[in-house]
Amino acid sequence: MKLPDAEVCHITKGRVRIKIPSKKGNKSFFDELRNTLINDGFAKEVSINPSISSFILYTEENLDNIKTYAREKNLFELKTIDEEKRKVINYTIKQAYNNLDSKLKRFFNNEIDLGSTVFLTLIG
Repeated sequence: MKLPDAEVCHITKGRVRIKIPSKKGNKSFFDELRNTLINDGFAKEVSINPSISSFILYTEENLDNIKTYAREKNLFELKTIDEEKRKVINYTIKQAYNNLDSKLKRFFNNEIDLGSTVFLTLIG
């Protein structure tokens, strides 16, 4: 049996939003998923939203443990970005940041840089 593919939408400490596109609108699937995760003690809480095919998992488990658990319980197949792709993404973001920073410094004769601009914007 092929498990439905799942993807991480975002992750913060203790909280992971996972999307399972093939199960969009399938309330019974998400109800069963929530019950399994909570009854097994794998999650503290699970918030489901079948209409957008996602759920929020409140747990201290890392992605590798979530991936293994979901596969072993035949729930879903969690797809994650492999380390090489992560390095490429990080490099691309870093290059874009440095390029924009360089342009700002050049335009403002080194009086303004991107880091300071972001910081001042955040503090209001």
